[in-house]
Amino acid sequence: MKSILSYDSKFMAILEHVADTMILNILFLLCCVPVVTIGAALTALNSASRARMSDEPCYRAFFRGLRSGFLRSTLAWFILCPLLVFLVQVAYTIFAMKTEGYMPAFLCSLLGLVVVMSIAAMVFQFYSRFECRLFQLLKNSAFMVIAHPLRSIVSGVLTWAPVAMFFLATGHFVMLTVVWLFLYFSTVSLVSVWLMKKPFASLEKRASGTEDGVQAELEEAAK
Repeated sequence: MKSILSYDSKFMAILEHVADTMILNILFLLCCVPVVTIGAALTALNSASRARMSDEPCYRAFFRGLRSGFLRSTLAWFILCPLLVFLVQVAYTIFAMKTEGYMPAFLCSLLGLVVVMSIAAMVFQFYSRFECRLFQLLKNSAFMVIAHPLRSIVSGVLTWAPVAMFFLATGHFVMLTVVWLFLYFSTVSLVSVWLMKKPFASLEKRASGTEDGVQAELEEAAK
């Protein structure tokens, strides 16, 4: 019993991991309350997830990511949020009308939404690793999605799934309130960071570390 409760036991390590997941999830949601800060909160959460995977202090990484990436992440969110809302509305309208031959248009709108969701998720993960100008951030994130489509789509869909469920299946969303509050976003951030760990590691290794070096490598990978 004493060995199980010792600080370096596997049981305590699991408890610490669960506690970190819950606390970071709550911190993320609190930072999302003003809505305009969702982009900065995502950047901070991804920074914390990277720190957790490297056994570094995750809370310090969260607040450092929130502070250092606040302005550019918020500006990126101002661009991406209206675009996401517009594409959701278009897809929903086409599906609800169900006019003759609506399916091809619906599938095209859905594809566009998935692509933008993937880029939107990638932007905040990219900025948690590299500092670059806003236009370059959006461009590099798009190249990253093109170079690694499957990983990017999975990350994007998981990141924005609660938003889609809120609009399309509100009852089920409410039933999962406890999951959203304590587990989901922090867990998905960990999964997304893990999914993109190898591509980003390869990029960091090949690129010179400068903005232009990163872009050149992404353009080459996307060909």
